[in-house]
Amino acid sequence: MAGTQGKNRKTRAGKRLGFLLLLLAISVTGCAEISSVFAPPPPKAPPPRPKSVTPPPVLSPQMGQAEEEHQRQEADGKIQKAEQTVQQVDQSKLAKDQQETYATVRSFIGNAKEALSAHDFVRANTLAEKAQLLADDLLHSTLR
Repeated sequence: MAGTQGKNRKTRAGKRLGFLLLLLAISVTGCAEISSVFAPPPPKAPPPRPKSVTPPPVLSPQMGQAEEEHQRQEADGKIQKAEQTVQQVDQSKLAKDQQETYATVRSFIGNAKEALSAHDFVRANTLAEKAQLLADDLLHSTLR
């Protein structure tokens, strides 16, 4: 029986050794997985740069020559009217906010003239109309 007990001990010791090796293998693998959970994520690759950015084409309404001339005359008339209105304003009597409005009117008039010379009649009309409205409001506020 002593031979059987020695054999059983060896078998148990072998099983224990195998079990310990299995636990060791699992724990080593498990540690790698655990450390990957706590490790910071790898840096993201930067987005690719665009090769060249070209601005989209400017869209403007297409109009015939007669309509273009009408728009030009209308813009020119609005610019002249805004200039006449703003010339009636006595700058020396303007409060600070009115001085800012006066400067804005002058700016709109200048920009409208630039748009007119660039044949951008729609923009010229829009700017001249804004100038005229502000100039009218400014003149009426100084007359009160």
